[in-house]
Amino acid sequence: MHLESLPLQRSRFDVHVSGYIGDAVSGPTFAALRTPDDVLASLPWYGASISMPYDAARRRVQALIDALDGAAPRFATLANKLPQSTNRWTAAWRPWLRVRKPFVDYAFFDFCQGLSTDVRLDGQLHERWLRSTYPHCFASIPNQKTGVPILSARWRVQAARIRRGVRARLLRAVPAAWRPSPRIRSYHDNDRVWRQPGTIDAITGPILKPDAMSAGIFGPERLSAFVDRWRATA
Repeated sequence: MHLESLPLQRSRFDVHVSGYIGDAVSGPTFAALRTPDDVLASLPWYGASISMPYDAARRRVQALIDALDGAAPRFATLANKLPQSTNRWTAAWRPWLRVRKPFVDYAFFDFCQGLSTDVRLDGQLHERWLRSTYPHCFASIPNQKTGVPILSARWRVQAARIRRGVRARLLRAVPAAWRPSPRIRSYHDNDRVWRQPGTIDAITGPILKPDAMSAGIFGPERLSAFVDRWRATA
């Protein structure tokens, strides 16, 4: 998904400055995680048939928190989830682009995470910083969590939420053939593209290799049964 725009980016610029995880470092994401259950929900734990049972997953999270030597539980997420979600795809760009990730700078991370949690939550440090530094951009760009620009008045946030809810209910009454197409948030219709036979083989082949990490974690038989159920929906 993150590589779909690579040809376009390569043609337009030679440095990619990633703002990814900025909302977790200087903003509110993960700031309110205070218990093992909070951390488990944010990792996330889906409860799928192949997942650990909830109690076992919670014990695993508790072990991650215990290994922090007294640091706040949210650091279990920052240490174990974000490196996986931020490093793989930016590393894939490096043969073609210079990649810079300012939000993972150690000094910046330590400064932001050393502030009171209230500064990043109620104080809206991240949002105020973006809006004051780039006023023309962030006065109009919708926040994906609310559908309206950051620091919008509370009534605008609630109005956008009501509008989405009303639209969703009205669409149920419209015949399927007349409903508007859902908004595609990527370069391709992933649900269709990823279910083509050749693509399915490319996805599942590495997962099902005997020496694959996933086979070692979940067990080859459980993993194969899980993948077969997904294939049956293609």
